Amino acid sequence: MAEITIVVADSQKLFCAALGRALDRETDFRLVGEASNARDVIATTATKKPDVVLLDPGLSGPGLMITIRSILERHPGARVVVLPHEDDAELLVSALQEGAAGYLPKDRGISELIRATRVVHRGETQIPRHMMGSLVSRLMHGARDRERALRRIFALSPQERVVLRALAEGRPSAEIARKLVLSPNTVRTHIQNILTKLGVHSRLEAVAFVTMNDLLEDLPA
Repeated sequence: MAEITIVVADSQKLFCAALGRALDRETDFRLVGEASNARDVIATTATKKPDVVLLDPGLSGPGLMITIRSILERHPGARVVVLPHEDDAELLVSALQEGAAGYLPKDRGISELIRATRVVHRGETQIPRHMMGSLVSRLMHGARDRERALRRIFALSPQERVVLRALAEGRPSAEIARKLVLSPNTVRTHIQNILTKLGVHSRLEAVAFVTMNDLLEDLPA
């Protein structure tokens, strides 16, 4: 039987070590690394290339979502399982959207964690059965929100959509004017129209609208 290589990352070093020892007793598991902060688990995953990463969302560092993204950028084959202290439907949805393969609260016990590790290694997704309703509800709500956001985007003129993408990419007005061969006044007019049609009050809010609704790729370059 092929070994399942594992990295454990938890802010509590004693818990991390105890969990690592428990997993290492399984004949088909091999612990290849431990980490107590986000930067260490990202680096360890990049060098050790584990099959599964067991990840505490409370690690110090850049935050859970950036950590998941960074792990998968460096090792796309990793299967990340998030281990929160308690149920959190919003965290579950966000983690899955970033590419996590599983979610299991720590209070479910070591036997359940061992089972979940094997489940995600097989290519399946591990989600507690009692959280499926919350997951579906939030995904449907998110889909409706994005649909409403897209309707606002398509209310913009083609050139306004190009300007909005440039804003979302962090380009200043002068650069946008040069790129689109427009006068500064025309760019300002486009930006004001964008703010009005999106129902926001500043360039920063317009950029946040694009980012939060994952709309950048829906805008023309």
